[in-house]
Amino acid sequence: MSTQTPDPATRGPRAADGPPIGALVPMIHVADPERSIRFYRLLGFEVGHFVPPAGPMHWAWLYAPKAADWKRGPNLMVTRSRTHRRADAGRPLLPLCRRSRPGAGDAARGRGGGR
Repeated sequence: MSTQTPDPATRGPRAADGPPIGALVPMIHVADPERSIRFYRLLGFEVGHFVPPAGPMHWAWLYAPKAADWKRGPNLMVTRSRTHRRADAGRPLLPLCRRSRPGAGDAARGRGGGR
């Protein structure tokens, strides 16, 4: 019997086909999502989805439509926040995006929502 403590990183379930996370998407806290979107459009981004569908925008997902694969290309989110003024409070969040089947993101890319 071994007296060594097992490494916690080697225990637990494992993904059969590699990590289930396909991308990390930074969420940036901003005072004005619409203004931020105008800036990011200058860098080649477009809005893929936003919430709410009417009234002042709360958050938006942006992607690069000219990327060879939009899922692997640059993506980011902007969210309306008052914390953007504090240097220590406006840290980006990193929502995890699961891998999906081909075509599953069509609605999110603007074919089912977005301005």
